[in-house]
Amino acid sequence: MKTLQVATVGEDVERTISGIRYFPAQKLVLVAYKKHEEICRKLKLDLIRVLKMEVDIRLIENEDIPHEEMFSIIDEILERDKYFDDIVINVGGGDKFLTCAAVASAFLNGFKAFHCKDDSSCVVLPVLKLGYARLISEAKIKILQAIDNLGGTVINLKELSKTSGYGVPVLSYHISSGPGNLTEFGLVEIEKGKRGGLGVKITTLGRLIAQKRFLEKSVIK
Repeated sequence: MKTLQVATVGEDVERTISGIRYFPAQKLVLVAYKKHEEICRKLKLDLIRVLKMEVDIRLIENEDIPHEEMFSIIDEILERDKYFDDIVINVGGGDKFLTCAAVASAFLNGFKAFHCKDDSSCVVLPVLKLGYARLISEAKIKILQAIDNLGGTVINLKELSKTSGYGVPVLSYHISSGPGNLTEFGLVEIEKGKRGGLGVKITTLGRLIAQKRFLEKSVIK
């Protein structure tokens, strides 16, 4: 089986190196903030020299909110590296924000994710193999698409009803009241208006699912 590993990188490269030992792969994609570019370049040279493996580097500009750039990197990998049988993510090499972005990417796609403190304590996270996005029903996806088409925010459900084609009670069920609703999944945020109306704002995850950027591309078997 051909495996590609995505590895987050920070000041402590030992966590990244431990992940490479723990989950051997034929290709490695190092993901780090722009400020850690030199660390990644040195690590890349060492890995190519010692392990003779293919190594790419992807840099993230926004250190405060790295999620969207991380999602784009994974999207690019899925499009370009379709010939790999499996993709795994070492989520613990960077800071807490990069870790969160990596974990969210794993949940969205159903990738195996793990965290290493050292060689003897690498832990696989309980990620659903089918992918987080695949748990979302077609009706919920259509609602997300309607919100996205309206600019990402609606002031009340009546406005959303005209665009989505669903009645207000059905929208309320899928957005906030029914089991596994969009709010619980973190795909939308709701805000009650002064007259009891329900405003809805799509999140970054919700927008990506609405655009189906990940739903058709999973390479996990």
